[in-house]
Amino acid sequence: MKVKVFEFSTDYWSWGWRVAGSEIEGAVNQWMASNPTAQIRFVKHESLGGVWHPPQLIISIYYE
Repeated sequence: MKVKVFEFSTDYWSWGWRVAGSEIEGAVNQWMASNPTAQIRFVKHESLGGVWHPPQLIISIYYE
């Protein structure tokens, strides 16, 4: 089994501290289009961040 990890975050000084959904969708769709034979077995996501740190999203795709 293999794993592909995507990391998305915002700049510390960005307005609203939001991770853009279109950025996430584009990156995952691009990877899936370039790996059409990948058989996805499990997808995991974690949201990190806090009061003093901008948000960070980590998506792990486990595939064969």
